[in-house]
Amino acid sequence: MFTYPTLFWLGLPLIGIPILIHLINLFRHRRVRWAAMDFLLASQKRHKNWIVLKQLLLLLLRMTAIAAIVLMVAQPILRDQWGDLLGNSQTHHVVLLDDSYSMSDRGGRQSVYQRAKQVILRLANQAEQQGGEHRLSLLRTSRAASRPEGSAPDFVQQLIDKPLLTKLDRQLNSLSPSETSADAIPGLKAIKALFERAEDEHRIVYLISDFRVPQWEDPEGPRNHLAALASPQTKIRLIHCTDAFRPNLAITRLEPQAGVRAAGVEFFMEVEVTNFGNQELRDIPLSLTEDGHARPGIVFDAIGAGESITRRFRVNFVAPGEHTLVARLENDCVTTDNAWYAVVEVPQSVPTLIIDGTSRARDGYFLSMALNPGGKIQTGISPQIEPVSFLRKRDQLKRFPTIFLANIGHLEVPEVETLETFVKQGGGLGIFLGEQSIGRTITEKLYRSGDGLFPLPVTISTDLLAARESATPDIEATQHPIFQMFLTMRNNPLDGVRIKRYFQVPGDWQPSPDSSGQVIARLRNGAPLVVERSLGKGRVVTFLTKPSPEETNLGSWNDWARNYSYVPTLLMLQGYLAAERFSIDLNHVASPLDVQLDASRYHPQVRFSVPDGEHQQTVALDATPSGTTHWKAQLANTSQAGLYQAELRTFDGQPEKRNYAYNVDTNESELDFLDADQLAARLGDLPVEILMAAELRFSPHDLAGYNLSSTLFYVVVCILLFELILAYLASYHPPRREGIA
Repeated sequence: MFTYPTLFWLGLPLIGIPILIHLINLFRHRRVRWAAMDFLLASQKRHKNWIVLKQLLLLLLRMTAIAAIVLMVAQPILRDQWGDLLGNSQTHHVVLLDDSYSMSDRGGRQSVYQRAKQVILRLANQAEQQGGEHRLSLLRTSRAASRPEGSAPDFVQQLIDKPLLTKLDRQLNSLSPSETSADAIPGLKAIKALFERAEDEHRIVYLISDFRVPQWEDPEGPRNHLAALASPQTKIRLIHCTDAFRPNLAITRLEPQAGVRAAGVEFFMEVEVTNFGNQELRDIPLSLTEDGHARPGIVFDAIGAGESITRRFRVNFVAPGEHTLVARLENDCVTTDNAWYAVVEVPQSVPTLIIDGTSRARDGYFLSMALNPGGKIQTGISPQIEPVSFLRKRDQLKRFPTIFLANIGHLEVPEVETLETFVKQGGGLGIFLGEQSIGRTITEKLYRSGDGLFPLPVTISTDLLAARESATPDIEATQHPIFQMFLTMRNNPLDGVRIKRYFQVPGDWQPSPDSSGQVIARLRNGAPLVVERSLGKGRVVTFLTKPSPEETNLGSWNDWARNYSYVPTLLMLQGYLAAERFSIDLNHVASPLDVQLDASRYHPQVRFSVPDGEHQQTVALDATPSGTTHWKAQLANTSQAGLYQAELRTFDGQPEKRNYAYNVDTNESELDFLDADQLAARLGDLPVEILMAAELRFSPHDLAGYNLSSTLFYVVVCILLFELILAYLASYHPPRREGIA
C-alpha cells in the first residue's frame, strides 16, 4: 500500500537509469590498438571477476538508492501485522459524532445525520477488510456534554470484526439527532480523558460534524482542544457532512408581556419567530395550544432573511394555577426548533403594598382605587394600604411583588435597607413624591450619589410655568411599556393631563454613562417627570409629582387622577414593576430539573412525567436532603423539549403538581456553515485533514498501518554513504609520489 501510488508507478522506471548510463558509457568507448595495452589486458584478465563484482555491486546500490527514493516519495504503508515488527501493533479509530439537533437538517431524502452515520459504517467496513488489528470507539457530543465527569461512549475500543459490524449497523440505525446544542469541546475533552493512548497504538481521531458558524465563532476553543490531541502517533480528521445552506424558521420566544397576571384578567402573550435562512419567507402559519386545547393561531405575512418578528395574542385564564401554552410552526428542514413550550402561573390575585406617608392616606387611596376600582372591573390586584412603620415587618414583605411609596416624608435607615433588599431580590418599587417629601433627605438617604434606590438627586418642589399655547401637552412620554399604548392612539390621553407642581433636579445633573437610570417621561420644559432605574434584580420607577389631585398648602400638584389615562398607567406600572417576580423560567434541554421540597410538608419521593416523543413516561425519584429544612429531587435526563411535570405528595395525603417547560437552545437553529477552506483558515497551521463526506472514499492508507517514509529516508542516507565508499574502492587511484629533496 502506498499513500501516493501514482508516484510509485511513475518513479519505478527510474530504477533503470544507472543501467542506461552504463550502457551509454560502453558505446562511447573507441577501440585503439596499443602495444602497452596488451600488458594491461593480461593483468585485467587475472582481476576481471573481482572488478566486475564491484561494478555490479555499485550498479545495484545505485539502483537501490533510486528505488528507495521513489518509495520514500510514494510513502508506503505496512499492514499492521507487519507493522508489529516496527512497534505499531494496532490502530484505534476514535469517532466523535456530532448529534446536536442542527444535524437533523434534511435536504431531499437524506439528513446530515444520516450522512454522518454512513461515514462511520464505511470506515468500519473498510478497516475490517484491510486486516490487522483495528479498534473502534464511538462517542456522541450530547452524551459528552451531559456527563462531563465520565461520558458514556457507545463503543469503547471494540475490535472491528464481522460481529461488531453487525452490532454497529444496528446501533447506528437506532440513533437519531438529540435536541441539545452540544458542541465539540466537551467531546474532545472526554476523548483525552477517556482514551489513554497505548505505546503500541496508532490513533486516528475523527470529528464528524456539520461545522455550523455559531459553534465556531471563537475557533480558539475547538482549536486548542484539537491541538491537545494531535501528536506524531495521532492523526486528526474532520469529516464535513453539510452539503447546502437551507432556509430554517424557529420559534425563539413565547412569554407574557408586562401587565397584571391574575385569574379572570386578560393579558397579552408574545411569540417571536426568527428566519435563520437567507431568503424571505411568506404566509407562515403558527398554531397555538392552551392547556392541551387548540386555540386560534397566527399567520406571519412575511419574515425577511435573518429577521425576527413578534406577534401578540390575548389570553384569559379563568382558574388560578399553572397553565400551559404551546406554539408550533409547520415542519421545515429542521423540525426540532419548530415548537416552543411555556408554563404561565396565574394567581387568584396579585397583592400590592401601598405605603402612605400622610395621616389621612389620601394619596394611597387614589392609588388603591386605580389599582382595584371594584364593581365589574376586575384588575386582579389586591392593594393594601399601610403606614411607614409596616416596612419594619420584613417577613411580610416577601408576599408582595410590588410596593408603592406615596408622599413619604422621612424613612429611617432600617426601612431604607429593607426596601433596597426588597428591590435587589426582584421586587418592584414605585415612588410618588408630594408635599411631605424633602428633596435634601431624598438625595442624601435614597439617592446616595447613585448607589441608593432613587434614580436621581432632587432639590425642591416648584410650579410648572404656564405654557404659551394652551394646547401644548405637559407630558412628553417615551416609548416605554408604561406609556406605549397611549402613543399609538390618535388622541393621546396624556395630552390632557396638567402638571402644576413637581420636584426639580439640580441644573448640572447628568446621568453617568454606566448608570441604569433613564428618564421615561419629561415635562414640556424638558425637566424629568418619570424616571426609572434597575437595582439588582428589581426595578424602581419614580414620579416627581403627587399621585392624587387633592389640594395641599401648596395647591394641587396635578389633575392626572381625573384623566382616563391614570388607571391604565398605574395598571401597566404595576405589571411592569412585578415582571421579575412573574418571569417565566427559561429551561434549556439537557439542563437538570431541580425540585425543592419543604421537608416539613412533603414526602421525599417525587414522580416525574417526562415527554417521550408523542407520549409521556413516568420516573420516580427519591429526594435527597438540601440543607436542614428542605429536600431536593433532581431529574438529570431532560433530553427532550416539552412539558415536564413533578407530582408531590404532602404528609396529609394531598397531591400537588408542578409544571416545567423545556425548550431547545436556538443557537443550533442557525444553519450557516463553514466550508473546508473557511474551516482550514480558522484552524491555521493545526495538523488536521478536512474531508467532505459526500466525496469521501477511504483507501487503505486512510485507515491504518505504519508509514515507512521516515524509515526509508534513513535507508537512503545509508545506501548513498555505502555507494560512495564502494565507488571509491572500485575506481583507480595512483599512488602519491614522494617529493624529491
